[in-house]
Amino acid sequence: MDADTLTDLVERRHQVLLELLELGDRQADAVRHNRMSELLEILNRKQVPLETLGRLSDTLREAVTDDPGQREWASPQARAACRQLNEACEQMLQRLMRQEAEAETELASARDALDQELAVGEGKRRAAGGYSAATGTPTTGGRIDLSSR
Repeated sequence: MDADTLTDLVERRHQVLLELLELGDRQADAVRHNRMSELLEILNRKQVPLETLGRLSDTLREAVTDDPGQREWASPQARAACRQLNEACEQMLQRLMRQEAEAETELASARDALDQELAVGEGKRRAAGGYSAATGTPTTGGRIDLSSR
């Protein structure tokens, strides 16, 4: 792979990662504030950039097998700039993975809290039903005699 193609791929990867990190920030905010509709929209919007990132990563992986000494750069500065941008991409990818892990943890916590609330509510319903059955008191009120005498 020639230097210009490599540089172009690294730059495109950087742009996609910027977009994914921005969406990840929005995702974290939606999870934090329990806005599930917004979360689903964000997750949907992330699909295309994630697919693009995968394709770019696959193509860049091919460059690893190339002999870097055979690649002709316009200048040593161009080579260094490409290397630095690629290193920044790796750091961004790590941040993206942390964002995803944190969002997953927060969602799991929210799910567990909801499960707990539902279990407590079910327990209260059963207790009220058991009490009503034991006392003979109907749970939907009683009978009221509305006839006039």
